[in-house]
Amino acid sequence: MKNYSGFQVVARAGAGLLLLSTALTAWGVSIILTGDTGGTVSCTTSLVTVTDGNVTAEVPTACIPGDGGGGDPPPPGSFTLSVGKAGTGSGTVTSSPTGINCGADCSQAYTDGTSVSLSAVPATGSSFDSWSGACTGTGTCNLSMTANRSVTATFTADTPPPGQCGTLPPDVDVVNTGSIATHWPQQSFFPFPQDIVAFQFTVPPGFAQRGTFTATKTSASPRSKLVVISTCPGVLAPVGGQSSCVVQNLEASTVYLSANSSSSSYYCKLSPGQTYYANAVSKQAIGDTAYTCSSTTNCSFLGSRSSPF
Repeated sequence: MKNYSGFQVVARAGAGLLLLSTALTAWGVSIILTGDTGGTVSCTTSLVTVTDGNVTAEVPTACIPGDGGGGDPPPPGSFTLSVGKAGTGSGTVTSSPTGINCGADCSQAYTDGTSVSLSAVPATGSSFDSWSGACTGTGTCNLSMTANRSVTATFTADTPPPGQCGTLPPDVDVVNTGSIATHWPQQSFFPFPQDIVAFQFTVPPGFAQRGTFTATKTSASPRSKLVVISTCPGVLAPVGGQSSCVVQNLEASTVYLSANSSSSSYYCKLSPGQTYYANAVSKQAIGDTAYTCSSTTNCSFLGSRSSPF
């Protein structure tokens, strides 16, 4: 047996060096790698020939570390942020700085002391309800990663979900008012007592402002209209069960709308990218079977939507 421990090939890989040592025997070559490679090692096919007496061996000139099958371990001095989702609805949670997109990626290691902000965006047909765990409330979740932390975002499905509105009431007049991002001027409507006027509007993606929708009685109308913000035309089921999405007053029924999740409960909270209906009907409450007017004339009202603010 002949030893060639003095023959070495050094290659840089990542933050460390790979030391390739050969110990040649009369029957072959054994390659020994030392150092922090982070996993398995693959070698190039570029070879050098070493000959001594009757023994000839071809030795790789460089090796490349692999991932060891399990990826790099978290760096020292870091903590893991884990995000979960709950509720009857669905949505996505993302982080700044990047790392969380939950979705699929719901866990991320951050360096000790990193400030992380989480944002919850409900899917179409759902509303963001609240945070729990390391965060509470409905606004942006702000965390300092000084320890492992866990946060849960709860999403609530709108009732009824879009596309599953079921059988609509027999007398529904749909009026498309366009985008909530623009002012919709006051217009007169003369529905029959049993009719619901469904004022359709959309919330553009990325829109985070506020506005109002108002149904105002005309001089001949004994009462204003019950207004319910819903995801279905003519259906008196408020978005996410929010009481702020239902209003009925004597002179003018005004619903305060907001596409900003951090707004107070005073606002009917809407999701960007979603279509809604301001359903107006001559009732005093959702459960009423009787109407508060008897003819087209005394059911008349003015419908309008403010400019965003």
